Amino acid sequence: TISLLAPEIHASARGEDAVFQEADKNKNSTLDEKEFRAHLISVFDSLDLNDDGVLTSSECEHGCVSEKYIRDPQAYADYLFSAINRDGNNVVDEAEYLSYMDGKFQLHDRNQNKSLEESEFYAFYHGKDQRNFIAKKTLAP
Repeated sequence: TISLLAPEIHASARGEDAVFQEADKNKNSTLDEKEFRAHLISVFDSLDLNDDGVLTSSECEHGCVSEKYIRDPQAYADYLFSAINRDGNNVVDEAEYLSYMDGKFQLHDRNQNKSLEESEFYAFYHGKDQRNFIAKKTLAP
C-alpha cells in the first residue's frame, strides 16, 4: 500500500530503492522539486480509492500506518489526518496535502542543492511526523 501520511510505509512495501528510482524520472540519481511533487501526487492518487479527488480518514487508514513503525497506528493516522486537514471538513484534497508537504522538500534538502539525493529522500520517509507523534504520546499526561 502507498502512503499519504507516513510515506515510510510506501517505501517499505515496495522497497525504498524502487520508490526512489520510480520517482527519479530523468535518472540523474536525485529528485528535483518537480519530480518530488509528482511523486507526492502519485501517492495521493493511489490512496484516493474511490477517485473522488479527496481522501477520507478511512482511505488514509489503509495506507498510512503500520505497526512496524508505530505502536498505535490508528492514533497516528488520526494525528496526521488532523494535521493535514487544516480546514476541518473531514476530507483532505490534493491542495491541502501538497500544502502540508510543501516544506518537506526544503527541510530534507540538507545540502541545499535544490535536489534530494537518495539519503535525503529516505530521511523524508523516516521523518519528523513520526518523531513528533511519538514525543507527543510520550509526553502526554
